[in-house]
Amino acid sequence: MLNGNTIKLKMREMKKIKYFIILLFLPLMFSCVSKPEIKVDIISNRNIQLDYANSYNDGFKISNKLVLNTLGLKGKYFKIYYQNESYKFDDNSLLSNENFYGSWLNTDIEFKKIAHDTVTIKFNIAGNPRNENKFFHYNRVYFYKDSINDFMNYIDSQSEWKKQIEQKAIDNNIDYKTQLYNDAKWIITDNQKKRKINNRWQRNLRVGRYSLLIVIVDSSKLKEIPDYIRNISLKNAEGNYVNPYKYFASHNGVGKIIKLDSFITVKAKPPIIKGVYVNKELENIDTSNFNKYVNNSIYMEKNAAFEYYPNKRASKDPILNTPVKCNILSKGYTIEEYNKNKLIGNDKRKKIFFTNSNSQGKTFGVNENDSTLWFKNPANKEGEYKKENVGIITRNGFTYGKFTYKVKMSEMLNKDNVWTGLTNALWLITENSLDWNTRRKCNKGGYMPYYGAPKTEKRVPVITYSEIDFEIIKTAENWPLTSYKNKKDRKPDPASHKDKVMVACTNFDLACQEPDSVFKGAKKIIYKTDTFWANRWDEYYHALTSKKPIADDELFAGEYYYFQIEWKPTEIIWRIGKDKNNLKVVGYMNDKITNIPNNQMLCVVTQEFHFSHWWPDSPFEQENIPFSTEDLKGVLYSLEIE
Repeated sequence: MLNGNTIKLKMREMKKIKYFIILLFLPLMFSCVSKPEIKVDIISNRNIQLDYANSYNDGFKISNKLVLNTLGLKGKYFKIYYQNESYKFDDNSLLSNENFYGSWLNTDIEFKKIAHDTVTIKFNIAGNPRNENKFFHYNRVYFYKDSINDFMNYIDSQSEWKKQIEQKAIDNNIDYKTQLYNDAKWIITDNQKKRKINNRWQRNLRVGRYSLLIVIVDSSKLKEIPDYIRNISLKNAEGNYVNPYKYFASHNGVGKIIKLDSFITVKAKPPIIKGVYVNKELENIDTSNFNKYVNNSIYMEKNAAFEYYPNKRASKDPILNTPVKCNILSKGYTIEEYNKNKLIGNDKRKKIFFTNSNSQGKTFGVNENDSTLWFKNPANKEGEYKKENVGIITRNGFTYGKFTYKVKMSEMLNKDNVWTGLTNALWLITENSLDWNTRRKCNKGGYMPYYGAPKTEKRVPVITYSEIDFEIIKTAENWPLTSYKNKKDRKPDPASHKDKVMVACTNFDLACQEPDSVFKGAKKIIYKTDTFWANRWDEYYHALTSKKPIADDELFAGEYYYFQIEWKPTEIIWRIGKDKNNLKVVGYMNDKITNIPNNQMLCVVTQEFHFSHWWPDSPFEQENIPFSTEDLKGVLYSLEIE
């Protein structure tokens, strides 16, 4: 039996053992705290639809918020980078500096010191994330009504100035108020052009999936990171930007690096309900059909996501057209009638030019009940003989994306399978031809200097022109015999093609010879289980095109149809179908055979009249197609960019 003293002694020994155990495990306990697992909580919306408010002038911006658990990391430094993963070159590629990546909006802010156990981070993703100087210009010009009115009132109050405006109005044969407005606008514009700002819209953020890179380093390691990685607006000694994802992939020992592969996903859908802007600079515009959704107001100039698009090739060359008029679609026009009217002599034909509408609001508009955009080639009235194009273009440019048009376009063949003369097109085109929007340098031979340049023109290393097309045409499936190296590859078109049109898929690479397997003539392109014959007329020709026969009724007889262009850094895929989730591939090209554009483009929808000789072996000639006495109608239901 233990006495009291013995019990006290045992208790002291047990306490000593307890303290020893605590001291033994204490280093392990603190080592766990010094190397915590970083928890990242993303507070912001993970699936983002771009907000078009003020986007025309300011570009798109996404606000983000996340919380980092930084327990045990006080005194260390951190920085966050993001990158678009859907449309990028491999992180180790020589072209990875073209990827859309960024960090803090203010690039002069480098790594931030960790001062608390949790860090709440608010940051934005916006265009021109490297704050590149080439995107600093005067702003897009638009005016608030009050500012223009105030300035007009001021000019009107200055007697000498007012006299000058009155005289200019007389000289220009316009009313005083219009001349006053024009002068006020010019002065405000000129003043704005003297102010250079960061035009983030000139390198808009990209749609698709984004990743997040969190880098945490000690102060001693911070000095090892180059200044052009700490501040992504700087270039290295060779004068190039360096992608931080590429840098940290080979320098992961510099600190703790956490990558979230799927941070956010971004989509865009231009709002049709915002209306269609008609550029004030266009000539001979008839405003009598302007309305709430189609006009050239200051409000529309600032807010509209779509704009009227006149075909620049209209009115270039005349055509001697058969003088016949008819309801070519609804009442029909037979092949016998077509062949009979082919024989009409030139002295009885109508000399016309293809035209663009000068009365917007009559040829396109917005249906506010379902937020769709309707358009039409207008019927010929008594005494009219015209073939009038109609076109709409978006106003916010993107580089890369999956562009899906949900659209109902006019049928191109009538019930007798006679062509209406229309070419239906859904395409992408360069946003503009200014230096900020140039394509990547062509290092082998250069580009032809402009669209349609003859082979006698000298090539240039860089160019701004780019275009990717769906053109639906009535022509032969096969290319002319001269395009085939092996003449046996040229098969005759079957009789079953009478009810079909050709879905032509084209990339305008301006004849850059840099791709490894660039070719001229017709060549077979294989993509998975599909085969396409692509053709380039010669080494100077500015585009590569393939064609796919599809029944006209499948494309245009239904309520709507989907046309999709998936434009990636190294390939382009064209798809069509009645169900967006089940589209079929009708064209494919990659950077081994054609130069893929990397500049910013806009989306276009057009119903146009083209010359038949642009597509050899067409079964119909445009000059023998009658003038339509009915509207040739279409509807754009939506355009999604993802």
